[in-house]
Amino acid sequence: MKFLLTDLSHSQCVLRLEGPAARDVLAKSLPLDLHENAFSPGTCGKSRVSDDINVLTHLVDPSPRFDLYVLRSYAIAYWEWLIVSAAPFGYRVG
Repeated sequence: MKFLLTDLSHSQCVLRLEGPAARDVLAKSLPLDLHENAFSPGTCGKSRVSDDINVLTHLVDPSPRFDLYVLRSYAIAYWEWLIVSAAPFGYRVG
């Protein structure tokens, strides 16, 4: 019997999105019910942005603060998507 082990621990990047418009920004393209009654703190959901980018969305706390896990190779593309989506609401990079 043979086994193969591949370390994927550095394969993902985490982006944090927070603020009063965070749910609205994410709702622009994530097919998840992000309403506070359906997506409460501690909830995670995996979905797709566009045809290429898989995103694991984790609501960290009710402020709302989201951690968004994407494959490292798609992190810049997803970051650019977030900037465009957040522009109408105003945003600050921290």
